[in-house]
Amino acid sequence: MKTARTSFVLGFAATGGVLLAVGAVALARPGSAEGPRSGPAPVSGVPSQAPLAVLSKPRRPDDALPPALAASASALAGGPELAPEIRNGAVRVEASHLALSNLGAEARSFYIVPTAKGRVCVVITNGAEGCEEGNFGAAHPASWGLSDVDGYRHGTPTEVDGLVPNNVVRVTVVDDKGGRTAARVGNNAYYAELAEGAAMPTSIVLDYADGGSATIDLPAITIG
Repeated sequence: MKTARTSFVLGFAATGGVLLAVGAVALARPGSAEGPRSGPAPVSGVPSQAPLAVLSKPRRPDDALPPALAASASALAGGPELAPEIRNGAVRVEASHLALSNLGAEARSFYIVPTAKGRVCVVITNGAEGCEEGNFGAAHPASWGLSDVDGYRHGTPTEVDGLVPNNVVRVTVVDDKGGRTAARVGNNAYYAELAEGAAMPTSIVLDYADGGSATIDLPAITIG
């Protein structure tokens, strides 16, 4: 397991199985004892179950991972220390796609990379990396992850990112300080930087192209 340069927690485990991710400084953990912050998440739409559209687009020169990032992403395949069913398979860095760029104060780039086993990896410059199945449904309408360059609840605001199905047109992140942050959305990816450094996200609202919506209630986060 490698170490990233930012604190982060990936939410794939809570909603569909993170398969391999890099760890970090001052890692925040989903609160298992407390569970979700509220009851069942409201749903009035259905996420597309089609393969991520971004991965079928013709590649452009800027879709290529920078060399250092390509090497880091390749390690997400998993080695012999992991059971075969846990491994993500060879990460197809030659098929990467740049989903979003110039994100947040650090001007990060968000890449989506498939694996030989049909899984999908999120690779963000100077940020989180991890892979998931890439399948969406009513119980798993999107993936989510949190990261913070200087630790949670102070200083630089927490960043929220993840993958969304093809029919999501808007993502809003709600935090515990009363904020509602509109995320950048494009190419099956979303990214938001909260307005306050002391805030933590409590839910993510997805709006679908047909007018429906879904809300992901995030688990309580323990800092430490």
